[in-house]
Amino acid sequence: NMVGVEVGGHGVRVEMYQDVKNSAALREEIISKKLQVSLLDAKMILDVFQVLIAAKKALYSADKNSLATHGLHTELIYCLSGQRSISAALNTFGVQAESKHVVVVVIDDDGETFNTIATLIDGKHGNLDVLKDISDTEKIKKIYKVTAEELSHPSSSLLDSVVTRIAARDSL
Repeated sequence: NMVGVEVGGHGVRVEMYQDVKNSAALREEIISKKLQVSLLDAKMILDVFQVLIAAKKALYSADKNSLATHGLHTELIYCLSGQRSISAALNTFGVQAESKHVVVVVIDDDGETFNTIATLIDGKHGNLDVLKDISDTEKIKKIYKVTAEELSHPSSSLLDSVVTRIAARDSL
């Protein structure tokens, strides 16, 4: 399945690929700026909502001409991070050479970008619902500095904590 939504007047499309065998080559395509997509390491994503919040922040920065990075799709990865380091965000959330499951995000796609990426990925189209099963919750807790005490509150969840940190990073 895929998610296609409008965020701030822009189309955002999110898809999942599993058992990807050529993540290193895909990473090189991104680094060389041949692909205008965000390729995310799925183990760092709890839910597609996390991605949509980051997309909203990236689009807001673009609309205000205040991108911290050199492009919208890199900005989305940067916005996923609770930190202010662009390189740390790319190395934590972006596709890595060893990534087996990849979340693909395209903003304002004319259809061509997803057609191109689908032919480049050596993996099977997956279901975004598996994110909750393949995410590395311990690493996510560590990256976002989520405490056991925070999660012990009856109305709290790891996703709530992560989304709050994404949304509030620039306000803190």
